[in-house]
Amino acid sequence: MDLSNLNVEDFSARIGDEFRIAVNDGDPVTLVLTAAEVQAAAETTDRTDSAFSVVFRGPLNSPLPQQIFEMEHPEMGTLPLFIVPVQQDEQGIYYEAIFTRLEA
Repeated sequence: MDLSNLNVEDFSARIGDEFRIAVNDGDPVTLVLTAAEVQAAAETTDRTDSAFSVVFRGPLNSPLPQQIFEMEHPEMGTLPLFIVPVQQDEQGIYYEAIFTRLEA
């Protein structure tokens, strides 16, 4: 799927879905999509898809560094997303990806 065409609704419809990441040193890691939200700056424009974020939860025993990962989803296909660890609790480690579109 082309990242330039994705919007917050594409992800909102898939909250709770699993995304798999193949890592170089072992078994794939599964992340669960937990949130998809329009960023505050985009709420003041006509294009609410100009800035949004998605949050995934991963297992505590497989921490991932911030970097670009090829994420696999059965319907969305392969998505190269730059994710950043942002939080940890007893349920897992949370990673965020931010999408920002610049207007020409």
